[in-house]
Amino acid sequence: MTGHPHKPGQPPASSPSNAQDTSFDASALYNEIQAQGDLVRQEKQKDAKSDASKAAIQKLLELKKLYKEKTGQEYKPK
Repeated sequence: MTGHPHKPGQPPASSPSNAQDTSFDASALYNEIQAQGDLVRQEKQKDAKSDASKAAIQKLLELKKLYKEKTGQEYKPK
């Protein structure tokens, strides 16, 4: 559902998820993973078992998973 009333004779509205797939930028995601990795290292230096450290690690893993889904390749640091 798009939240808009149906108007006969008009094609269905495209879903937002399709727009995201076409505008995917692998290099931007790669850079985001690098930045998140730096944050993980900083948090681990403070306290590897802290909630902030665990949350940063979880986000990093999610970003890497998304990278693999979108590119078909594992993330590899340069």
